Amino acid sequence: MSANKSRFSHHARLTLLTLTAILAASCGGALPDPEKASVSMAPKGMPTRNLTGFSDALRCMDNLFLEHRKKGYKLTSTAMNDSTGKLALGVRDMLMTTVSAMSAASGAVTYIDMDQTGGSDSVNVLTEKLLSMNAMRIDMPQAYIRGSISQVDDSVMSGKKGGAITTGIIDIGASQDRSVSSITMDMLLMDMASRTNIPGIHASNMMAVTRSGQGMDAGISGGKIIKAGIQFNVSQDSAESSGQAVRTLVQLGLMELIGKWTKVPYWTCLEIEGNNPQVRAQLREWYDRMTPQDRIKFMQAGLKGSGHYQGNVDSRESDTLRSAIARYQTDRNLVPNGNISFEVYEALMQGKVNLAAMPTETPKQQDVITSANPINLRLSTEGDRTEFRVGEKLVVNLALSRGGYPYCYYRDGDGVIAQIYPNRFQADKQVQGGQPISIPPGSGFALSFSKAGVEEEVMCMASDADIGSLLPKEWLVKELTPMKVRSLDEIAKTMTERSTKMTSIKPSVQRLKVRVR
Repeated sequence: MSANKSRFSHHARLTLLTLTAILAASCGGALPDPEKASVSMAPKGMPTRNLTGFSDALRCMDNLFLEHRKKGYKLTSTAMNDSTGKLALGVRDMLMTTVSAMSAASGAVTYIDMDQTGGSDSVNVLTEKLLSMNAMRIDMPQAYIRGSISQVDDSVMSGKKGGAITTGIIDIGASQDRSVSSITMDMLLMDMASRTNIPGIHASNMMAVTRSGQGMDAGISGGKIIKAGIQFNVSQDSAESSGQAVRTLVQLGLMELIGKWTKVPYWTCLEIEGNNPQVRAQLREWYDRMTPQDRIKFMQAGLKGSGHYQGNVDSRESDTLRSAIARYQTDRNLVPNGNISFEVYEALMQGKVNLAAMPTETPKQQDVITSANPINLRLSTEGDRTEFRVGEKLVVNLALSRGGYPYCYYRDGDGVIAQIYPNRFQADKQVQGGQPISIPPGSGFALSFSKAGVEEEVMCMASDADIGSLLPKEWLVKELTPMKVRSLDEIAKTMTERSTKMTSIKPSVQRLKVRVR
């Protein structure tokens, strides 16, 4: 029992289990630093890969989406202009064709042409007319790509006098009529609802192009890209013009960006070894961000595909699952302790195991662009009870009419208020429409009644945008601990005013009062 109980030991007790204990039980002991574990195995010289293009890699990504049961990812992009002013290219069109190529069979990722919602051409005019008649729906993307061609150096090295250049990116010699130029492209994946960057999902790649003659497109003979400590030698066909070089960078950047977003082992499509330190670090980040329930579900599906587990994929721990993990660990020469751990997760991700048993995974859905109607928010208890006895525990069911961002607060009989959702045990801020969640989730903490004759209350607010950051600074304390706020009314009033002003969206508010007898 944590210190939070003593600080919040009023009529609704927040009984917090120690997070460290939960993770220790699931991880099965200390793990080596993923960045250091495989350094000794890496070759001293930089490995190389010869490419004629990324067409095969895009098909590989499509297969990964199928294997990992990914579906329903929707994105758009900004104009992706050349910030240097040296290249006039349709980068957005390149993004569209790349997304189409990597989702041809799986349909996992869809590009939504938001650029067609303004302008005066026939498509835009028709779009505006259909929207005004409520005869058209435009799906809201969950994310958008922001980025640009951030650097174009057309004279990194001139070959007029001969010589060579060697850096961390380029290792190319120059002759009398040979020069080296470079193009750099940066990409970020942004959350559409909050317009903030999604942590850890970015790509920055540079292509060094060799040329004979003068000018950006004169006599191009090939290019080189460094990624994860590997040098990719790109053929002349894939670097025959500045436009083709940019297309190559778009394809590489999108594979990395969408691979990180969907959490599929995209590096296998680039023939990057699984013991690469950057690969291990990426896997470790994904594992650390998973909820305990998601880890269990992944283990169940993965071990079912490998033939070690025959139970249900239901995100519940069991002796059957622990036995299956131990057998898999034995077969993979791991310590057979039966614990859910990063080592088991990594082995499954690297082993190309069959994940057909995994439920189809879709990202949290945004609303569609139709009207500004508020989200319909519903709070309830089991059996719609409004009276409880001392010693009983409260579980609140929350449901939204469409995807959105709910924030929930609890007031006990003494007026002490704490945020109960999102919380460290339910860290996902976004909830899908029509899919109720329970607060608390069943483990981690509890809402227990300890004194009769009082009224206690839950208030939830939901919006299409993430409004959590709009709280005044003095209210921003760790969830499940008392807030320095006078009342739930004060929270509702302040959040509604700030949300309406800053996001033009009025959040929905729903309250649930209960009596303790």
